[in-house]
Amino acid sequence: MTSRDLPDLAPALHPGAAIAIRPGRRVQIGAHPGREVIVDLPGSIDSHAFLRLLEDLCVPRTRIEAYRVAAAVGLTPADVDDLLDVLTTTGHAHPATPTPRSLRIRLHGRGPVTTALHALLRDAGVQVERSTQRPRTHRDGHRSLHGWDCDLVILTDHLVHDPLVVEAMIRDGIPHLPARVCDGVGVVGPLVLPGLSSCLRCDELHRADHDHDWPVVTAQWVGRSSWAPASVIAMVAAVAFDQVAQIRQGLADTSAGVPQCVDRAVEIGPRPSRMRVRHMSAHPLCPCTGERPSGSAFTVGR
Repeated sequence: MTSRDLPDLAPALHPGAAIAIRPGRRVQIGAHPGREVIVDLPGSIDSHAFLRLLEDLCVPRTRIEAYRVAAAVGLTPADVDDLLDVLTTTGHAHPATPTPRSLRIRLHGRGPVTTALHALLRDAGVQVERSTQRPRTHRDGHRSLHGWDCDLVILTDHLVHDPLVVEAMIRDGIPHLPARVCDGVGVVGPLVLPGLSSCLRCDELHRADHDHDWPVVTAQWVGRSSWAPASVIAMVAAVAFDQVAQIRQGLADTSAGVPQCVDRAVEIGPRPSRMRVRHMSAHPLCPCTGERPSGSAFTVGR
């Protein structure tokens, strides 16, 4: 289903939006400094009735239904359109989009990030499978990912995952996302969209350009995990979970931009807590990339 298939739905306020009545017939939406919206009401509109209207607009409804509910308070359709435009622009309301389809996620790895992320995905109702073993090898030497019927593989915990598994995901067009900790720092990304983005091998080639011994070093870390404080592990799981949410939104709304971690990695450090986004460019010697992702639609799945 696309946005053209939908009835004319009105934007809906986010459930739990902070709403309060101010003195002088004014109503405030939003609590964060700089993001609040203050509405000055005319004398014909009761503040408490307007407050109830905002609560009603948290429920998705067609624009015609929103006009009808607002008319009982004394607002015209033009008033409703202006109000919803302001609330959408400031992030207090979200545009109507099709319900995102459920994703099938595979967590490949073992460790604290795997455990934390599995709990988040499970509680959100996401279909999750877990694996740790290498897939079987064909006679031609290729890894077979038969049975990995999923939309996204999240490579968890291990400093370096089996290069043959990573190569098989590129070959089979399976999107994948690393989520791990390394020497106390969390790292999420890059999100690899095979043929559309940089890949994990690109990063290894960039490192090897500056450190010729790098491939020898990383070969010793395949399947090994590092350490980080529990707070960093929780943040890694949260950022990876957010990437899943961005993918779901992008599949439902083709006007959405590509997820944040395409061609990027988010690094999370403790004491003081901080986040840094590192650009991950394609390597000229890596054959992984085709057309680069645009700012709009993208594809996940096989």
